[in-house]
Amino acid sequence: MASFPAYGGARPTGPAPDRAAREPAVSIWTPMRHRLFFAIWIAGLASNVGTWMQNVGAAWLMTSLSPSPLLPMPVVDARVGPNSGPVMITIEYRIDPARVHEFRRVMSAMRVLRRRDGANFWGLFFDAADPECYREYFVVDSWIEHLRQHGRATLADQELLDRAREFHRGEGAPTVTHHIAASGLRDP
Repeated sequence: MASFPAYGGARPTGPAPDRAAREPAVSIWTPMRHRLFFAIWIAGLASNVGTWMQNVGAAWLMTSLSPSPLLPMPVVDARVGPNSGPVMITIEYRIDPARVHEFRRVMSAMRVLRRRDGANFWGLFFDAADPECYREYFVVDSWIEHLRQHGRATLADQELLDRAREFHRGEGAPTVTHHIAASGLRDP
């Protein structure tokens, strides 16, 4: 063993020679030796890859959806991405007050259709100042989910939509608007 001066001499700073032989070197991969850490790391990696695949798939689907012959695809601002949302869709009808009860029965069936197709909320309101004005609204989680609603419309759905539109007395078709939560928009 080496001798050290009594005052101000240097001391060895590393592990003792026999201890260094027993301990493996520390590296960035050292935590991977622990099974639990390794399993959690692999699960996180798989989750991140899955999220990336879902985002790529959603973007691809949004650009490649073929329009349904039954429902026209809406036209939107470029800031609306596939995951923008939630989305509220409103449809304004002008209804003859004498046929309100019939209209409400048809709209009750419409509620079932909207909820079946993924709407989280559905409602039918009338304007307190204008009793001929009825507004249907429903909310879906994202823009891509609403586009899927357009893509999966069936002939039976179209018949129900046509029955609801038959009550409309206004000029042209009922007015449809799409509202996206402000927090769901991408920055321009």
